[in-house]
Amino acid sequence: MADKVHAPLAFLRDLKIYEVEKPYHLTLTKDRECDSVITNIAHDVYGNIEVTNIRGSEDSFLLDVHGFQLAKHETSMSPRDFDSLEGRERYASEIESFLKALLGAKDVRMMHYKVRDRTSPTEQDAEKEDSIRGRPIPDASADGALRRIQLQWPLEAEELQKRRFQILNLWRPLKSPLRDWPMAFCDVRTVEAEDIVLADQISPGFQGENTLLYFNPKHRFYYVSEQKQDEVWVFKQFDSQENVAGGGCLAGFGNHNEVADHDYL
Repeated sequence: MADKVHAPLAFLRDLKIYEVEKPYHLTLTKDRECDSVITNIAHDVYGNIEVTNIRGSEDSFLLDVHGFQLAKHETSMSPRDFDSLEGRERYASEIESFLKALLGAKDVRMMHYKVRDRTSPTEQDAEKEDSIRGRPIPDASADGALRRIQLQWPLEAEELQKRRFQILNLWRPLKSPLRDWPMAFCDVRTVEAEDIVLADQISPGFQGENTLLYFNPKHRFYYVSEQKQDEVWVFKQFDSQENVAGGGCLAGFGNHNEVADHDYL
């Protein structure tokens, strides 16, 4: 198995406008799949980015150090189980128990989930996927994370903020091994403060705030080859505790099988 691969990855374009206008992404409908979006965010693709395979040294990468971690978790779910509310609730219970054991957490709650299905891609689907392939997915800023908590649990938000809380994402292939479009992660220790740009994420009824990333040749990216169904990426979107890794920047997602990804508090 190749130790390193080279891939094109996209980063926020370094535009003068961002000196006077904050980057923003405005969604005009509650339908997450709708293209009714207004944005001033632009990306540049950097080719030939080195991405290192962690296969064989998976245990060396830790959530609180690097911002991401590959963990083992057997699921009772089949891809079709996600079509029903009962199945999704069963999986949420599985993952909540898994995260409590992994993190030593007392309280774990699902915020959002999505199943990506590319089993029979059309030409139009392929073009849409290619437009986002290799583009870093934004993390929540500190203020954005608090807004998410206040939106989802308004009556408990004040109490939740008194203790450490994290917003995590879990990502696994539902059919394996995964051989195309693996997830790539940036070691947060290689990200400098000036690489990060705050951006407004606005949708009906909610204004969030995310972080975007400028390219820096010091960034170091990692992936795992042939990810199995029982291998789950756990990565941070936000952590309220200081002196640990915060949100990890990632790039490149999706495959021609089915994939589940989830946000958890």
